[in-house]
Amino acid sequence: MTSAVERSAVEQVDVLGIGLANDLCEPQFVPLVREAYARGLCDYLTIYVYENYSLDFLRSMRAALPPGLRYVWHASGDFELPYDGPSVATNWERIRTIAELWHPAWATEDVIVTNFARTRPQGNPNYIQPFLTEECLEVCVRRMREISQQVPVPLFPEVPHFYMPGPDEMHLSTFFRRFVDATGAMLNFDVGHFFSYNLLHGHAPLHRIEEFPLDHVGEINTAGGMVGDPEGGSWVDDYAGPLNPFTEEVLRYVIPRCTRLQALYTETIGAEPWVLFHNLERLNELFPSARRQRREPRLAAASEGG
Repeated sequence: MTSAVERSAVEQVDVLGIGLANDLCEPQFVPLVREAYARGLCDYLTIYVYENYSLDFLRSMRAALPPGLRYVWHASGDFELPYDGPSVATNWERIRTIAELWHPAWATEDVIVTNFARTRPQGNPNYIQPFLTEECLEVCVRRMREISQQVPVPLFPEVPHFYMPGPDEMHLSTFFRRFVDATGAMLNFDVGHFFSYNLLHGHAPLHRIEEFPLDHVGEINTAGGMVGDPEGGSWVDDYAGPLNPFTEEVLRYVIPRCTRLQALYTETIGAEPWVLFHNLERLNELFPSARRQRREPRLAAASEGG
C-alpha cells in the first residue's frame, strides 16, 4: 500500500504523464500516435533522432503530430557518460538543433559507450556497458557535471542493459546511488535493464532495489520482455511484445517508491497496434497521477491539421 506521505510527495511533482517510444519512420506511426493521444492514453513521445534523419524530415514529422503532445529526446551516443574522451561540446550543434526543434522536457541516454559504432559496422550489441568501478564512476560524475552546465535541456541518464560480466567493484544500485549523491541528477529507471544486471550475476531480479536511488527516478522505461535463457541468467527486451505480467507486478512495487516520478513510458518499436494500445492502457492504470493531471478533451486538439 502507498503511504499518505508517498502519495503527497508524488502528487506535488510536475507530472509529464504516460509516454510512447517508437521510431519516427515506422509505418502508420503518425496515425497511431494521434489516436493514442486523442484517446487520452499518451501524453508525450520519446523520440529517437538518428543521424540519417534529415532536418526536413524531422520538421515534417513534428508538424504532423498533435499540437499538445510533449516530447522527450532519447539520445544515441550524444552524451556517453562513461566515455573518458572529448568534451560533450563536440556534439553541441546537433544537441542545440534537436532542442530547438522538439523542445523536449528532458533528454535521456543509456549510460553506455557507443561512439565506436559510428566508424565501422557493428553487430548486436553495438555498445559497451559501463564498468561499475571507481574510475568509471568518476568519469560519469565529471561528464554529468559538464553536461548540466552546457546543455539546454536536463539529462536523465538511463540504467543500461547488461549483457556480459564486467570488472565490477560495486553493485549497480551502489553505483547509481553514489552517482546521484555526487551530481543531483534525475534518472531514467529501465525496469528490464535492472533485471538484466541482477540475473547476469545470479541474483533475483530486484536484488538490492532498496539501495537504488528511487527518490531520484524521474522517468521509468518499460517494454515487453522475458528471461532469455533456460538458466535464468539474462533478460531480453521485446519491443514488439506486450508487457510481461512480472514487469507489471514490479511496477506496482516500484512506482509508489519513486516519489519524484514524472513520467512512465513503453517502447513498442515494431509492435502491432494492439500491443501499443495494450501497453499504454496498462501504464495508465499503474500510474494514476498521469490521469489526474491530464487535461481534456483531446479530440479537438488531436484532429487539428487534418
